[in-house]
Amino acid sequence: MARILFVDDEQRILDGLRLSLRGRRKVWDMAFAASGSDALAELERQPADIVVSDMRMPRMDGAELLTRVAKQCPGAARIVLSGHMDESAAMRAAGVAHRYLTKPCPPERMEAALARTLELQELLRDQRIRNVLGGAVTLPPSPKLYQELNRLLASGKASIESISAVMEQDVSMSAKVLQLVNTAFFALPRKISSVAQAVSYLGFGTVKSLVLAHSLFSEISARDADQIERAQRSALLTARLAQRLLRDEASRQIAFTAGLLHHIGALSIAAQMPDVARAIAERVASGEETVLEAERSRLGATHPEIGAYLLGLWDLPHDIIEAVAGHHADWDQFTALNVGSAVAIAASLSACDRGGAGASDGPPPALLESFGLSEIVATLRSELLSTDAGAGAS
Repeated sequence: MARILFVDDEQRILDGLRLSLRGRRKVWDMAFAASGSDALAELERQPADIVVSDMRMPRMDGAELLTRVAKQCPGAARIVLSGHMDESAAMRAAGVAHRYLTKPCPPERMEAALARTLELQELLRDQRIRNVLGGAVTLPPSPKLYQELNRLLASGKASIESISAVMEQDVSMSAKVLQLVNTAFFALPRKISSVAQAVSYLGFGTVKSLVLAHSLFSEISARDADQIERAQRSALLTARLAQRLLRDEASRQIAFTAGLLHHIGALSIAAQMPDVARAIAERVASGEETVLEAERSRLGATHPEIGAYLLGLWDLPHDIIEAVAGHHADWDQFTALNVGSAVAIAASLSACDRGGAGASDGPPPALLESFGLSEIVATLRSELLSTDAGAGAS
């Protein structure tokens, strides 16, 4: 039975949670603590799968508590439930919280958030892997710059100027976006020389996706600069290919983000379990196992599953998580052209372009024909043959 610990110094809040979630008592073991110290004692007695904490509490606030939870119970998902946070508190919480829920939180929203988090944890049943991914200091619960852009966009006050001002706080991020926007992938009519111009040309959604991808790559792969570069170039190629396979703008944007993030699981394995990553690479290079077979035999999970788990903890949209989880699925599982199938096809084309994993089993012609993609895929393959589109594995 899944165990969930709620922490709040206001008894009425705890009582409200206990009452509103009473329908889940047969499937969830729920505990309640009125302070940070009580919560740590409860975790010492029995670990939890999820810890939901208020932010503003006396003596030990939510950020400090969740920091200690990350060390004491690293496999637990960490959720902040708070009504108001000043900027300092928000930045501290950003370093340890996987998700944020605001007070008052409707019961159905709380229940859905908890259920979704537990579903994601089922993707990775190996507690050892959850502990490594949940507790490693190099793994960001959610990139701070991305959070700030999200808050600005949600406020309804976002403009080119305000978005640019947020991005320009991070010199490295600004440089990377300018570098990416001036590559052949975006085929813009002239060189872009400022962040404001990049935002104007690409739009808020694409810029936000680039910020998120860069932040995650930098955090997860900080030990290997070459790996960051290879992964980013591969991800950008997959993102652009996926985007071109779809027709409506909303789906194209989601596919772009999913393509950028599709390889996050493999990066986290390399960063957090380098010895295991090397063993997997050796097995694949010898021809004894495929990438997924080697990952499954060593870890009990594959990089698409690990990537989906991480993105779910960071509360990304379900369509993106689903596409990342399925980008190596068997082709007969795709029955319609959507974000998931577009990312899988794009990842396969990207791998084929470089002879990477999956290069021998590209999308079947019959599948492409049924989706009406035969012509565009032929065009993309022709372009890939004539362009040095970057390196890396899908």
